[in-house]
Amino acid sequence: MNLYVAIIINVAAAVPAEDDHNNRCGASALQECLQAVGAEHAALGVDELLPADGLELSLLALKHAARTLGFHAEGYRWERPSPPSFTRGRTSAIVPLLLAGNRRHYIAILESREESALCVDFPMAPQWIDYQTLRSVYQWDGTMLYISRTQANTAQALHRFGGELIQVSVGGTFLFSLASLTAVLMIFGRPQGSRARLTSRQGFTLVETLVAL
Repeated sequence: MNLYVAIIINVAAAVPAEDDHNNRCGASALQECLQAVGAEHAALGVDELLPADGLELSLLALKHAARTLGFHAEGYRWERPSPPSFTRGRTSAIVPLLLAGNRRHYIAILESREESALCVDFPMAPQWIDYQTLRSVYQWDGTMLYISRTQANTAQALHRFGGELIQVSVGGTFLFSLASLTAVLMIFGRPQGSRARLTSRQGFTLVETLVAL
């Protein structure tokens, strides 16, 4: 039986990010995701639901904003090298990257295929980036906040990778600061799984729940 690990992200709190009142990468990523799954005038509602100063933005805030606007949002962390594939239009995702100076930045994934993803960092155009680059160069830890029209759309996307999905509930806090990635993503065009197993992560209490999707 092929078993892969996904961790449901339960973000309990946020910590102030770097002092940049003009940084709206999280809001921009959420807007891109909502528009990708068919939201009309998504930008009109997002900013009203997020901190105005941009200093306390977290995955929890993005998740709550998406749900308040009527969309399904759930977070997972994938241990396998590449997460499940999904087609553009029904599902999208927000991912956090780690930049120089230990700065976090959000980008949107509009489509996922095998070993690469169609990423967009507003205002840049979408471009295909392989997951290996996201992990090795930009320290992506496998966390994805899925945004879909319905829970069924998310379940369908997660089911496509085959096998059964183990969801591991965590009670932890994921902290994200914000930084611009516009210049960084310009180098992504350069050329650049294994079975996962359950492990204990420092600071997390793992509770195994088998889910058949």
